[in-house]
Parts: sequence; structure tokens; C-alpha cells
Amino acid sequence: MPVAEEAQEQGRQGVMDVKRWLEATMRFDVRYTVYDQADRVTLPLLNGKPKRYDAVAQHYRDDPPRTPSGRDVYVEVKTLGSPSSAKKQTSQFREFAATAYSAMAQAWVLLGRDPDFDFMFATTHPWEVDRHLELTTAAYVEEACAHHAPLLGQTAYDVALGATLASHLWIWIIPGRQDEMTMGPAHIGHVWRAIKGAA
Repeated sequence: MPVAEEAQEQGRQGVMDVKRWLEATMRFDVRYTVYDQADRVTLPLLNGKPKRYDAVAQHYRDDPPRTPSGRDVYVEVKTLGSPSSAKKQTSQFREFAATAYSAMAQAWVLLGRDPDFDFMFATTHPWEVDRHLELTTAAYVEEACAHHAPLLGQTAYDVALGATLASHLWIWIIPGRQDEMTMGPAHIGHVWRAIKGAA
């Protein structure tokens, strides 16, 4: 298999795995991926350009009726095979945070209200361990936007919106043995039948 095709297949498999693992928690329903409905995973930015994510999921509350929380979670997946490629995530996550700010701000403009989007960075390799707790803070979002000012177009940075976005960011470090932590289809089927029987 050519290198480019192999990389593309690895990326597709990574997205499908993340979809399966998220849905196995029963708190997410991954409705669209870049491989089936690319337009549904694309958001406009403040600079007029589009951002295409790998997937978008609906999030559910942890209550008996399993009601939607109202949040759509835009997911970016990184399937990495070496520490050297993992080091690139320092710049990749900074751009991810700035892009998420731009997408959220543009959605505010278009909708006239809080779009209530979440943004998840799902990766198979950790990075910047010494800064890990800072990566979902308002200060980090502001830092990221300063590094990627063109993503904001002609719009000034909004500190309050940056703080809001920080509370809507997810970082998921996926362990190599994730499958051993995840319910398979048979177990999930039993849970669904139990839920529907109690309803």
C-alpha cells in the first residue's frame, strides 16, 4: 500500500475507533464523521475560512431518560505512532484551541447566541506533560489566539469568550489498551435492553 494511502487509512481507522469508544460510554452519539458527511463536521471561522473536524458528536446527560445536554462536540483525532510525531502536538493543539475560539466566535455572530459547542482533542500520545493542566485554561486560549491571530480575522480577542471556550475544551489521551476498557457490542446491547425495559 502506498504511504499516502496507508496514512489515510490509519486516519480513517483512528476516527472510527474514537467513534466506537465514545459511543460505548453511552454519553455520546457520533452522528457524523469527515468520511461520511464532511459538510456536517465543518464550521466557518472569523477569517471567512472553513474548519473541517474529524467528527461531531451529540453529548447526553447522565440521567435515566438520557436526555441530550444540547452540546455538539467537534472532535479532532490524532493517531500517532512515535514520540517525534507527538512533539508536533504542541503547535497542533495551540492551533486547535485558536481555531475553536474562532469557530465559536463566528457561531455567536451567526446565531446571535451561545452556540454551546464543545471541542475535543483526542490523541493516542501525551505531550507537554509539564503544561498539561494549563491547556484548557482561559490564559492558554488567549495565548493560542495570540499565536494564530489571522484565524480571528479583523475581530479583537474577547477575554470573556476565551474563558467560556476554555470550559468547553476536552483533551482525551487514549491509552493503547482502550479496547480492554470499553464495553463491546454484546454488553452494550444488554445495557440498552435494560434501559428500555425500565423506561
